Amino acid sequence: MIGLLAAAAGALGALGVAAWSVAVAPYRLRLTHVRAPIRALPAALHGYRIAVLADLHHWPGVALGHVARAVRMANDASPDLVVLLGDYSVSFETTLHAWSARTYERALRELTVPLAALRARDGVVAVLGNHDHYAGVERTVAWLPTIGARLLRNAGLVVARDEARLVVGGVDDWFEGTVDPWGGCRGLPDDAPTIVLSHVPDGVLALDPARRVDLVLSGHTHGGQFVVPGWGAPVTFSGVATRRHPAGWVPNARAPLYVSSGVGVQAPGRLFTSPEVVLVELVELVELAPAP
Repeated sequence: MIGLLAAAAGALGALGVAAWSVAVAPYRLRLTHVRAPIRALPAALHGYRIAVLADLHHWPGVALGHVARAVRMANDASPDLVVLLGDYSVSFETTLHAWSARTYERALRELTVPLAALRARDGVVAVLGNHDHYAGVERTVAWLPTIGARLLRNAGLVVARDEARLVVGGVDDWFEGTVDPWGGCRGLPDDAPTIVLSHVPDGVLALDPARRVDLVLSGHTHGGQFVVPGWGAPVTFSGVATRRHPAGWVPNARAPLYVSSGVGVQAPGRLFTSPEVVLVELVELVELAPAP
C-alpha cells in the first residue's frame, strides 16, 4: 500500500511539473538587466541601454498578450535601442513547407500591431533567424519595415552621441545564411565600440579577429528550454552555447557573448529557464593594474 501511495504521489508530482512547464512557465516573463563592460567607452555612451527581444516564436491564432507584455517591458525600460534577434514565428525546414509558409505569413501579420509599438531613441533594428529562412526569408525581409525595424543583414549602422560613436552590426543566420566575418560592420569605424547581433550564438566564431567587437548578442537556444538542475540543457542547437552555458554570458575565445533565453518557445513548455526581455546597459570596462 505504501508503495502504491508513493507511486501515485510521484505520478501526480510529475503531472504537476508537466502542467506547470506547459501552462505557466513559458509565460513567466522577466526583465534581465545585464551590464556589459566596454573598453574605452566614451562618456556620452555610459549607461546606453539596449532592449533585446529574441525568439518570439508567435504561433498564428494564439493570443498576443505574451508578446504585448514583452513590448511593454521593453518600452518601460526606456531603451536607447531595441534589437530583435530573429525567429518571429515557427516554421519547418523540410515538412509541410507550403502550409508552414502561409502560417508564418499570418503570424507576422498578427505581430505587426504589438511590435510597431516598440519605442527607443535610436529606433529598432533586427536580424534574421533560421525559422525566418525556412518560411521563405523574403517574407520577413518585407515585413520588418512595417513594424518600423531596420534589418541588419550583414549590414550595420553608427549611433551618434555628441562626438561619440557606437557601431551596431548584424549578421545573417549561421545555419541558413552567410555570416559576414566583419559582423556587418565593413566600412564603419573600427576604433569605435562595436556590438554585433547574431541570431545563433555560433556566429561569434565566424567574426574576423581583425575587427574590433566588444559584444555579441544572440538568442536561438531558448536557454535550453528544458534544463536539468545540476546537469544543464540537453539541447541547445549550438556548439558554443553548451549544456552548461545555454544562455547568459557564454564563454568563447572571440568576444564577450550574451545569449538571451528568448521570449517565446518553438514547442510548448519550459523547465528551469524563464522567458526574458534583456536590458543591456553599456558600462566602462575597468582594467585592474597588475600587482607590483
